[in-house]
Amino acid sequence: MSGIEFKCKLSDAVRDSGGLAEAVKRLQAVHHGVFVGNGALLPTLIDPEAADAPLLIIRSERVSEGWVDGSCGPEFAVDGCDNSFGASPYLVWSAGDMTLAVATMDISEALNAAAAHGIMLVAWVVGDSVIITPFSVNEDMMYDWYCMSRASQILLRFVPSDEYVKSVHAGFPPLLSDVEQRFIGDQGEPTYVAELCE
Repeated sequence: MSGIEFKCKLSDAVRDSGGLAEAVKRLQAVHHGVFVGNGALLPTLIDPEAADAPLLIIRSERVSEGWVDGSCGPEFAVDGCDNSFGASPYLVWSAGDMTLAVATMDISEALNAAAAHGIMLVAWVVGDSVIITPFSVNEDMMYDWYCMSRASQILLRFVPSDEYVKSVHAGFPPLLSDVEQRFIGDQGEPTYVAELCE
């Protein structure tokens, strides 16, 4: 369970950090986005000792504060491969009837740094709030990531027909636009992909 560790007003946080303000500006340009940085972007929100710890700043137009508070994760998962044999590993958070995914290839350096620090900081930008939900990173988690990454390269998996994929997607909420990325999750739920914002 992620849960809310700490919350503050976004306006207060960006006032204290120009870097955070720029990251939020970039995230607001997409439906779902992730910005990779370090704890120094949150100077008044975290312990100074965590300034070098890797940080994911995530924003999604489909995520609410209640969703963040009730979310499970992060966990590693392979995408649903809606209509091809290619596969990609993701770090995912789930709650209710949807999942949010971040491609591990986009945050691989941050994951490696998290293994050295033992922690990954996650800041969710939700409305006018910043919600901090750090998680511990240990050898077991990194091994899971390795196995999932390998599995995405070597496993031959069942690929459903185009008709099946279309029928499942038809039951999902309408896309926010034609650039919103989504695939079918492990439990048949819509899984939205966060775009890397640099």
